Amino acid sequence: MIVRTTRVLAEIAAASLLGIMLLTGAAAWRLSQGPVPLNFLTPHFEEALNGHGAPFRVTLEKTILAWAGWERTLDIRVVDVRATAKNGRLIAQVPEISVSVSVRGLLQGIVAPTSLDLIGGSLQLVRRKNGELAMTFGDLTGEGEDSIRDAVFERLIEVLSAEPSPDRPASYLRRVSILDARLRIDDRSAGVVWGAPETNIILLREDGEIQGTFFTQLDIGGSITAVNGAASWQPNSDIIRIDTEFSGVRTDRVAAKLPFLKGLESLRLNVRGRVGSTITLDGELRDANFDLVAGQGQATYSAFWPSGLPIKSAHIQGSFDGDTGSLEIDKLLVDLDGPKLSGRTTVLKLGDGLAIDGVVTIDRLKLEALSRYWPGNVASRPRKWVLENMPSGIVEGTKATLSLRIPDLATGDIRVESFAGKLRLRDTTIYHVKGLPPIRKMAATAVFSRDRFIGTVRSGVAKKLKVRSASVRLTNLDKDTEQADIDVTVEGALEDALSMIDRPPLGFVSLLGMQPTGVSGRTTTDLTFSFPIDRSIELADVDIRGRARLTDINVPNFAFGRTISADSLTLKVDKAGLELSGEANVGLVPATIKWIERFDEKEPYKRRYEAQAVLDKDGRKAAGLPDLSPYLTGPVSVDLSYLQAVKGKKELALKFALKNAGLWLPGLHWRKQAGEEGVAWLSIDLQSDSTVNIRQFDLRTGTLSLDGSVAFDENRALARAVIGKFKHGRTNVSATIAPHADGGFNLDVRGSEFDATPFLKEDDTTVPQATTLPNLHINATLDRIWFDEEKSFSNLSARLTGKEGEWQKIDATGHLGAGHEIKLSYEVAPIPQLSIKAANAGETLRALDLFGTMQGGTLLLSARKSDKKRPEAWIGTLDVTDFVMVKAPVLAKVLTNLSLTGIQNNLSGKGIQFVKLDVPFEFENDIFKILNARSVGSELGITVEGTVDRGKDVVDLRGTIVPAYTINSVLGNIPVLGTLLTGKKGSGVFAATYKIGGSVDNPKISVNPLAALAPGFLRNLIGIFDGSIKPDGGNSSVIPDTN
Repeated sequence: MIVRTTRVLAEIAAASLLGIMLLTGAAAWRLSQGPVPLNFLTPHFEEALNGHGAPFRVTLEKTILAWAGWERTLDIRVVDVRATAKNGRLIAQVPEISVSVSVRGLLQGIVAPTSLDLIGGSLQLVRRKNGELAMTFGDLTGEGEDSIRDAVFERLIEVLSAEPSPDRPASYLRRVSILDARLRIDDRSAGVVWGAPETNIILLREDGEIQGTFFTQLDIGGSITAVNGAASWQPNSDIIRIDTEFSGVRTDRVAAKLPFLKGLESLRLNVRGRVGSTITLDGELRDANFDLVAGQGQATYSAFWPSGLPIKSAHIQGSFDGDTGSLEIDKLLVDLDGPKLSGRTTVLKLGDGLAIDGVVTIDRLKLEALSRYWPGNVASRPRKWVLENMPSGIVEGTKATLSLRIPDLATGDIRVESFAGKLRLRDTTIYHVKGLPPIRKMAATAVFSRDRFIGTVRSGVAKKLKVRSASVRLTNLDKDTEQADIDVTVEGALEDALSMIDRPPLGFVSLLGMQPTGVSGRTTTDLTFSFPIDRSIELADVDIRGRARLTDINVPNFAFGRTISADSLTLKVDKAGLELSGEANVGLVPATIKWIERFDEKEPYKRRYEAQAVLDKDGRKAAGLPDLSPYLTGPVSVDLSYLQAVKGKKELALKFALKNAGLWLPGLHWRKQAGEEGVAWLSIDLQSDSTVNIRQFDLRTGTLSLDGSVAFDENRALARAVIGKFKHGRTNVSATIAPHADGGFNLDVRGSEFDATPFLKEDDTTVPQATTLPNLHINATLDRIWFDEEKSFSNLSARLTGKEGEWQKIDATGHLGAGHEIKLSYEVAPIPQLSIKAANAGETLRALDLFGTMQGGTLLLSARKSDKKRPEAWIGTLDVTDFVMVKAPVLAKVLTNLSLTGIQNNLSGKGIQFVKLDVPFEFENDIFKILNARSVGSELGITVEGTVDRGKDVVDLRGTIVPAYTINSVLGNIPVLGTLLTGKKGSGVFAATYKIGGSVDNPKISVNPLAALAPGFLRNLIGIFDGSIKPDGGNSSVIPDTN
């Protein structure tokens, strides 16, 4: 049974299959002959498409069945579909629509289309001026704004959105396709029309939403851009989600069509990518995201890159937020045919322009190619400086944040609101100042902003110097006053550093009269350069400052031709000058030095040396100073300052601290011992013609004050010296000194007081090495001259001439006491002779501390040197007239021994008057020899002879005393009788002999009283007995001649 049944079914199936094949073949033959009319369906389709409440009326010309190829096979098509408004105006027209009907509807007796394929025809997408979108079928070119209706398209969307219902055949529609349509996009807000010759759109209802896909080839400026995508819409929602992919978009052509993208018109790229967006039914863009890729192209924005900026590739990803109006570029990759740019950006629409904020990174850029990428009108002066002064190197890791403003997209003007970032430099060359060697192989990091660029150098080399660190600061980049400040720290050989700053246009070392060659040592130098960023700047516009630490240095032929060596010195230099300071050896002399050099000719001085040193005898010799021993001994602290004026004048100032030194001025009988305070100053002018003048000298000690000036001639011989003040004890004088024709000096001394006491004593300052004084010609005018602690001359006027340390001639006039004049004359030629005249003999002898018991009288002393056999002997006479002897202790003792009490009383009272004193004498080797001296008066006559040894302070004197001298003289003068009575001349009738011997302070006195009663010949006999008269009468001096 089962087998039979199976065979029957197989036969039925075979017969059915054969029938189907025959029918199919017949249908195919018929269709090949042309479409098969199905006009009976036309009313059903019209009914389905119109529906209830439609604002328009759809009419169909006919319905056919046609072969549409193997992809579509059989199609039911309605032909010449028209939509007409109630007023009869045609609002849409489609040549053909392929229709698929619902099987379920057919079973219910309803012709209900499930899909519509609108084939061919025209489609227009219009963006109204208010931003709303409208889709219409047919060509409505030239139609006004109010005539544009999208009712048909809205009706299709409405039908797709409805749930199937038997009373609404159109509700069975699930898919609408627009195939092979010509799309025209009319953006009336932007005034732009686009054409798409081939467009396909498919709308499908699925899972409660309307989904669509589309494909079109958009004609943009003559180039075809393929665009495809998908869209979705939830019924009862005003949001449409659209995802689009495209390729072949030319950015410059798109920008030319869209005014708001005019800023991109200079960007020539072929872009492909994807855009996902959400828009409202009113055409408002709520949000979007995009992923765009571009191939090779260039930016031809002439304001930035007149020759074009090459772009090898680009990739950009981002999103748009319609609520904030912001465009976020999350990923930006641009290969600039070498350097690769990446970043992220936020773009805001502000009025007619844009605000752009972002972060940009450039991986690697060669400075040789920087001019291709840095726009010429962006920071033009810094750009020029960088291009000219940084010709080579590599920039790596550049990262910048920026904020740009484009006020008006129509003009394309770009404003940099903020700009900041960082970068690294490697193997870079920088010329920091014109003329100086560049820094090469520089490694650095930098930060920058809209108004500044700050670079920090980690390493580099400048010629043979190593760059330890450096910084470059470019400021005011947002103004017209761009400024560059460069700090460089280099280390290396001192010779190389000096060679660097001696290069033109600096020439600092040459300005000092030095040469870098031959200088040894090491240096670490900090240099600072500040200047405006302008190609036309000169050296005067550059502020240059430097500070160097010099170590182990040796500089030959430095100050005053001396070699300078030091462990460490500090050098400061700027455009105005330099300063070198520290502890150094000047030659062999340790000193603290400072050297100041000024380059500005407006400065009063161009050069200044300062030095402090302690010079002992060896130090003074090492410094090239003359040996001043024995006048100067011990260490002297010297403070030296040397100034050289711009116009050649030179000044040397010296200060000497003399506390630890000994000083000796033999001509002034003065000495300062070590340990006593003392200081001296010298101000010396060094003229350009080698003339030297001591403008001021000053010596101050506890006992002496001396100042003045000295001028020298062109041969540096003394021309004139002025002692403005010389104070020592009671001495207060001034003087001038000038050369004399004999090679000596004229000395003019004036003052209120001069203390000659030291000159009258033995000079305890004399040393064996004392040198001979030069020839001197002295004129002295002094108010007072002291010759002991209490005695002085007044109104002294003197002329003195000295030669080879010996006085040749002296003429002096002064006054003693109440104005008594005293004159002194001394002359060597033809033989040494001395003359002293005094109006008051007693006062003069007391003043000279020779004789204190005489009053009044006039004095005349005449003396001369003896012959060559006795070169030290002086022979002369002392004559005094009309004087009084008062209180003479030695004479008083003699008179007491002679019992001449009356005369003694006169001596003790009013004194004894004498008419004349005549003392012949010889003086040799401190021995004063009196030769038959005598003095006569009315009461007494005296004769004296013998010696006074000043060296031993002993006397040996003897003589005769004649009382009542006037009476005895009369008797003695009687012819023949006088000789018999008195003996020799001057003996008198009544006389006594005496002897004085022993020490000057307490001499022994003896007299011969018998001689007072004997006649002259008897007294001579008695004199023989006591040994005073030799037997041959040779000792005639015992009884002096009284004539």
